[in-house]
Amino acid sequence: MQTSTAVHGQVDADPNERAGEQSRSRAFTIAALAGALPAFVVDAWFVNLGRANFLQRPVFANVYDAQARTLFHGHWNVPPAVMGFEGFVIHGRTYSYYGPFPALLRMPILAVTSRFDGRLTQLSMLAAFAVALFGIARLLWRARSFVRPDAPFTRLEGVVTAVFLFVCGVGSAVLFPASRAIIYHEAEVWGTALALVGFDAVIGAFRRPSPARYALASFLAACALLSRPSVGLGPAVALGIFSLIAAWRAVRRTDPETTRRWSPVLAFGAAAAMPVLLYAYVNHTKFGTWFSLPLDKQLYSTFNPSRKAALAANGGSLFSVKYIPSTVWQYLRPDALRFWRVAPFVDFPVRHASVFLGERFDTLDRSSSVVASMPALALLAIAGVVVLVRRLRTDTALAFVVCTVAAAIAVFPTLALGFIANRYLIDFVPLLIVPAVVAIQSGLAVWNGSARRSQPARRARAPIVIGGVAVALAAFQLWTNAGITLTYQRMWAAPDAQVLRGFAGWQEAVASTVGTGGYRVLRLTSLPAKPPPDTLAIVGRCDGLYFGDPHYVWAQLEVGPSTHVRTRVRFVADARPGTRQSLVVMPGSPGLNVSVVAEGSDRFRFEVVDAAGHASTRSAITVPVDRTATVDVVIDPAIRATRVAVDGRTALDAQGTAIPAGTAQLVVPAAVSAVVRDVSPLPVTTPLCDRVRRG
Repeated sequence: MQTSTAVHGQVDADPNERAGEQSRSRAFTIAALAGALPAFVVDAWFVNLGRANFLQRPVFANVYDAQARTLFHGHWNVPPAVMGFEGFVIHGRTYSYYGPFPALLRMPILAVTSRFDGRLTQLSMLAAFAVALFGIARLLWRARSFVRPDAPFTRLEGVVTAVFLFVCGVGSAVLFPASRAIIYHEAEVWGTALALVGFDAVIGAFRRPSPARYALASFLAACALLSRPSVGLGPAVALGIFSLIAAWRAVRRTDPETTRRWSPVLAFGAAAAMPVLLYAYVNHTKFGTWFSLPLDKQLYSTFNPSRKAALAANGGSLFSVKYIPSTVWQYLRPDALRFWRVAPFVDFPVRHASVFLGERFDTLDRSSSVVASMPALALLAIAGVVVLVRRLRTDTALAFVVCTVAAAIAVFPTLALGFIANRYLIDFVPLLIVPAVVAIQSGLAVWNGSARRSQPARRARAPIVIGGVAVALAAFQLWTNAGITLTYQRMWAAPDAQVLRGFAGWQEAVASTVGTGGYRVLRLTSLPAKPPPDTLAIVGRCDGLYFGDPHYVWAQLEVGPSTHVRTRVRFVADARPGTRQSLVVMPGSPGLNVSVVAEGSDRFRFEVVDAAGHASTRSAITVPVDRTATVDVVIDPAIRATRVAVDGRTALDAQGTAIPAGTAQLVVPAAVSAVVRDVSPLPVTTPLCDRVRRG
């Protein structure tokens, strides 16, 4: 098909051809939206924790806000309290190692108000999900223009397009970051999203070069690299490879016009260099190094035993090729899932990742694999690579091959990192998507060819069988990724006991309905040190209900009135800062005291002094001062934990506190109180424990 471009000296396209192209483009857009919009809704449901609040205050979610505000003042260091243990202390100043792009996005809002500080993570992640789905759709359309540009847009193609977008959004590692609205996941989803649109822009610059396309590709590569340097590295690497290809072609050309020969080399080279230089500038400004991180300067490295051991064993770094055998095996192993009798009936493996060569890892977290959780995408990617290799002589095939190679290079830092976690699977998504879209379009071309030609029955059935297998694998991906994301969000990373309790109650209800048996229930007088996995334990007559984590820790689901005090209070708006008032005590000698401390205006914090005299507290939270609030105080000696929640929001979570035996008691202050007033107890019930005990 002819295109209108003066650069290559081609004639204007026929009006009928342009009309046909526009018609196909509209049909494709409608089909893509039909798949992307439901996927976006699912992503939004997860990232909002199933709630209708898009402006929650998740844990560790104000780093980008603080970084944006420091950039307003012309410096990179942030307040130490914002970074906590993740901060890097350089010359007495604290820095964040996260790329600044998500912080830059916040600046227009933060420039006019501070109302949304710490509450923009969900919206930012949703924007990143939208960009990721847009990038996938763009790559799918570009692959269509490569494989079958003049083919009519059929109903089958519309269905395939919609299903592919939905599966990519819900049935791949793109979904998992939605399990927690937290800075780690925000950085990862932005890095992947920008890498996807960056690869599309890079292919566009190679196929139809122009200053605007070079600039767009370079800009998106810089944004990706400044969001997450591993997966975000891909578009910059692709631009660099294209510069080398252009140089090779320039050397072989005999065109006497030197400028015409070497201009693509300079353009691609400059486009590749700009993102790398920007990243190096930011890194050097913060840490004094161009590309590496001084991990010995991170606060976490000063006290965490696992981190200290990993750094000591690996020369002060967490990156080494020695980690690659273990990470490659974990991220590619086909058995990195477990199927159990509790809804959603799929979960991470109980065992830790296998470690080869005796290397010391920083963390071996729960993780699935590319092959186990995304088999359809993995097979499509392999098929796409085969198609591209066969067509390598064309420029478009070469462009897709280069981007696939660049995406593979961008995965290398993830494989060389001494940290295994399921959230890193999203780094593999561009590597799968780039060749997979070619396989999708090639499959549609084969299907349409089979439909037009008269073939023997056996050959005619082959596309049907392949399509059936693809549908089955896609359904499997949807189940596994949604299942492990839900289980991780509501169980392994549950923000509070209420969420965990609700999820366990749902699991038990499903088990009762479908007859799968649910959890194994133990009735105990006290909790053993290490729980049997996948069990519920009832202590006493519902004094406590606990879940046995496969990684051998007890998780609290519900506790009775002896250790749970629930009360309605009214916080005093004009309380003097620093004023402390006891709220709950555990009698004894020594006893335990939970106090509320005024910080000024509507800011209060909670503090616990345990039986050993150790004080634990956390940052103040904003509470309502114009109405009553519900305060839950749980003092649980079974798991040595003291927790406080205000209207369901965690205000204190002290682990390992020394708690004496006894019954928690509410301290009712005088009518006129300095911190809280109108204190009245509320009943404490254990409906889930009662139901499990009766069952």
